[in-house]
Amino acid sequence: MFAAHETAEYHGAYDTTSARFIYAHYFHIILCLSWRKLKGKYKLGIVSNFAIPECVTKLLEIHRIAKFFDVVIVSGAVNKRKPSPKIFQQALNELNVDASETVFVGDTIDADVKGAKDANMKTIFIERRVQKEAEQLCPDQTIKSLGDLLEALEHC
Repeated sequence: MFAAHETAEYHGAYDTTSARFIYAHYFHIILCLSWRKLKGKYKLGIVSNFAIPECVTKLLEIHRIAKFFDVVIVSGAVNKRKPSPKIFQQALNELNVDASETVFVGDTIDADVKGAKDANMKTIFIERRVQKEAEQLCPDQTIKSLGDLLEALEHC
């Protein structure tokens, strides 16, 4: 499962320079190919702390990636927010999977890693910036970008 902001990792890269647009487009293609590969092997879901569920739906549609996800749980729709284990448990229930067989991927220690660990899930932390809590909560794996995800999943 993924934190919702991971799905738009490249979103802010668009600007008027063609180099950034090309990078963003290239990254989008790589991301979609990775998700296509993941989709064939895993059930995929999103757990989001967005207040408005329609925002998440719209982002997934704009970036043409909604089809890759089996379930999307948005805090605004279920009245639970990460790190509450209840929002993670709802995703597990809807995916019909056991927490021990699940890996949650996120980029915040206090919401993503803590919540997923409290729900007994394995975790992969995308470290975009140093977070002090990482020392205490110890994700199962740490990667630098979603581009490293496929390899990291092989070691979970």
